[in-house]
Amino acid sequence: MPVYNFIDGYSNPVFHISNAITKTKEIINLDLCDEAGLTKEYELFAIKHDLLDYSTETNWQGFHIHFTLPYSYSDKINTMNIKKLINYILDKNINYVINLQPRIDNINTYEVICTTDKFTLNIMKGGTKAIGNKISELTFRTKYIQTKIDWVDTSTYAIPIQNDFAVI
Repeated sequence: MPVYNFIDGYSNPVFHISNAITKTKEIINLDLCDEAGLTKEYELFAIKHDLLDYSTETNWQGFHIHFTLPYSYSDKINTMNIKKLINYILDKNINYVINLQPRIDNINTYEVICTTDKFTLNIMKGGTKAIGNKISELTFRTKYIQTKIDWVDTSTYAIPIQNDFAVI
């Protein structure tokens, strides 16, 4: 098994869409994010008390993970997949559950809510010969507070992906 100098996987993000009432289940694979990469930011929550002796007691409650997916380049298929994902998010008639698997080679998934309040869609240079679109970043946050960091060693955990093995 290969040894990697990083943790938590290296592949593309996947969204799992479901609804218990309509039995809807769909998987939306997005391309790898641009050179900035998919980022995970951890927002810690704690209850803090300042005591009479001027010390502070802290009771850590957990954290939310904020996911940023930047797309300075998105081909037609990926752009249409992003459109499909956004339409699921915006559907007011059906309450879809959206789970994000940040990297397909890592089995960790999180129920998320969309925190993007605006985004842009531009065509790349080239007019009719343009190679794709530019989309501003998409942002998501875990719906529920997490209580344990679940990073995995990319070198010790393998999941088969098509003709390759992803290691996490």
